[in-house]
Amino acid sequence: MSELGRSWEHGRLGIVHEHMASAVIRTVLGSIASGRPRHNGTTVIIVATPAGASHELGALMGVVTAVSTGWNPTYLGPSLPAGEIASAARARGARAVALSVTFPPADPAVADELERLRGGIPDTPIVVGGEAAASYAATLDSIHAMHHATMHELRETLDRLAREDHSG
Repeated sequence: MSELGRSWEHGRLGIVHEHMASAVIRTVLGSIASGRPRHNGTTVIIVATPAGASHELGALMGVVTAVSTGWNPTYLGPSLPAGEIASAARARGARAVALSVTFPPADPAVADELERLRGGIPDTPIVVGGEAAASYAATLDSIHAMHHATMHELRETLDRLAREDHSG
């Protein structure tokens, strides 16, 4: 997807190409995530993108990663207000919330959403990844959210949270 974005920026591909590729990838990730069996009693994680962050492929990759590590993800979709994410987390008894922020970088409105989310779920771990996530490092630190740069790091974080959940 990064290469598609660069190709679009340099005029080698049109918007239609990026949108078509995104649609195909979204379909594939959705079918992988929905094709896995869900087990009652597995650890629930809410996955979304915060309001103002409309690119959802990273979140869908997070869903697939969560399923593959034994979590039971509830995918809420892109650009959801913090209050709605927090409400879903409380209603589902989520052990964690994972957010993807690939665009926009360093947007004060997205930073505000992250802060509002922490206010709505003060004791729930928040994990944030995506290409633009590092640009929110100060906010992530202030709300005690975990940042991951790769899906491998997300997998390690989910494994650690699951172990903590079962040990204590």
